[in-house]
Amino acid sequence: MWVAMTPEHALAEIGRMQRHVGPRGRWPAWVWLAGGLLTSACGTFAPPVTGGLAGSVVAFGFAAFAVAVLAYALTQRVVGRTPARLETRLTSAFVGLVAADVVFRVTASPTHPAPAVMLFGCLPALPMLYGAWRVWRA
Repeated sequence: MWVAMTPEHALAEIGRMQRHVGPRGRWPAWVWLAGGLLTSACGTFAPPVTGGLAGSVVAFGFAAFAVAVLAYALTQRVVGRTPARLETRLTSAFVGLVAADVVFRVTASPTHPAPAVMLFGCLPALPMLYGAWRVWRA
């Protein structure tokens, strides 16, 4: 049903809806922040625990986080404009940096300095942290 509104009333209604829906559209920022922190933690702590039970726990924990994020994302109905614009670029940057990290770890000699391995392990977190910052700034 169509209802006639004054321009002032229409603007007030738009503002009310933006205040109601706007924060719900920023959920990707929280996911990207958590993913960035988890990625940097895995990149920092995974080199010393690459084998055995501890390595399996780190790998399983990261995979479980990814599945939980996917399940959460599928239940969300609102995505803000900024996250929607950034999603493909951030995902591409993340995948590229993870691939660079994997290639570096496979080709690096065991005598390679640990700080370089940890630095490469933390690089994939940068696109996610940048995305969270951009969403909260918008």
